[in-house]
Amino acid sequence: MRNLIIFFLAIANPLISLSQSSIQNNAIDNHKISRTLNLLATSTPEHRNKVQIIVYGQSISEQGWWLQVKDFILKKYPYADVTIENLAIGGFSSQLLWKSNLYDIIPAYPDLLIFHVLGSDKDYEKIIRDIRTRTTCEILIQTDHIFSNQALADLTKHDTDKAYENWENKMSLIYVPGFAEKYKCSLVKMRDAWRNDMETSKTKPNDYTRDGIHLNQKGMDLFAATTIPYLKYNPANVPDPYGLVKTYVIGKDVFFKRGKLNMEFEGNKIEFLSSELSDKHDTADILIDGEKPSHFVECYSFTRPNAGRGFPWNTPSFYHFTNNTPLQIEDWKLTITSIDSTLNTSKNSYYYSNWRFKVEGSKTGFDGTGQGSKDFVSNSGRVKISKDDWHIKQAQNVIKSFHMKSGDLILWKVIPLFTDKYVAPKVQDPSLEYTTNIIQGITNGKHTLQVKTRNKKGAQIKEIKVYRPIIIINN
Repeated sequence: MRNLIIFFLAIANPLISLSQSSIQNNAIDNHKISRTLNLLATSTPEHRNKVQIIVYGQSISEQGWWLQVKDFILKKYPYADVTIENLAIGGFSSQLLWKSNLYDIIPAYPDLLIFHVLGSDKDYEKIIRDIRTRTTCEILIQTDHIFSNQALADLTKHDTDKAYENWENKMSLIYVPGFAEKYKCSLVKMRDAWRNDMETSKTKPNDYTRDGIHLNQKGMDLFAATTIPYLKYNPANVPDPYGLVKTYVIGKDVFFKRGKLNMEFEGNKIEFLSSELSDKHDTADILIDGEKPSHFVECYSFTRPNAGRGFPWNTPSFYHFTNNTPLQIEDWKLTITSIDSTLNTSKNSYYYSNWRFKVEGSKTGFDGTGQGSKDFVSNSGRVKISKDDWHIKQAQNVIKSFHMKSGDLILWKVIPLFTDKYVAPKVQDPSLEYTTNIIQGITNGKHTLQVKTRNKKGAQIKEIKVYRPIIIINN
């Protein structure tokens, strides 16, 4: 579903070339991401906790600072079984990113999100709210750095902006800290670090950027150096201050009786951790609230369209779609069948005013035709695309080489966030955690779980983990 980026990068300590005050004066409060940090820090050679971290945002988040942060984590916590991937989308402000978030972060359900984005405060909050109400993901928010614009050309102009007439000041000093407090996220005060370093080093905002916004090497070093201290474990912090995850140990907290296990839980996700004695042939049937997990329509998800195929700038695509009727697990294909275009001779590029397409599902079959200038609902109701959610016009305005033609494909999948039958994975390395997602995305509330095996001994499950987002939506 995603291309995991794995590498080992040797870099110089990013703090060396930066003033110490720029880091020290930026107060470190990372207790709101302490569950993730505790998993990292308490990993041992004998028990390597599984940890998933995602970097998300737009072009600033795509830049090289995140590689320095990744390198720090891998070296600081060598025993953790950690994966770090970057799903940022260049050019996607919060007005667009909140829509992609539904296929990127929500189904991934990571332990930690490192997040920065520009744009509307309302859509910014929607991203944070959706993640915190639908997952137990902890969030490390980075405020904006100081851009090289005329309004903040030097420290004097920055410091005299008491009315927050500069939008980035208002977002970074008013709105974003408010979101961090409301939704219990840790906050990297990037603007403070920028100001401190500028004051100490007698520099200006444009000394940190290559075009007024995007970071040059000095800017990337400061961005990384300001973020890294928040990722250092503090043993004084409570490991899971908001009770996001509760672990039930088989044979201690819950029990199999004649091959059945019944328990109540509160949350929206359940995960099994296999026993070290687990055999790949060990199976069990699952019921949630008396139903198979596949029964719950909210536990299916779309993948990002054209993931790994140039999305969203180098290939025809849309960035948001929904459904009117329940989904099923299948692959989907949208084929561009014809295009209305005119040649812009001055730019030597085409302008695409409209396009027509057909939609097919691997199980649904042919599901209708539509065009980019109109809202589309497929025959089955399983695909719904707004005319405003295509990314064709933006791409052709930004990318000179952008081209689309009849026969171009847009591919995506419907994936399950559940399993009806637990099949225990074979444990090959007892130091690792072999986990199976049982169900994810159900209403965050009280439920029942039943596990039934074919033998009277019970399934080879070591632990059951229940995930409960911090904010409960009462339906």
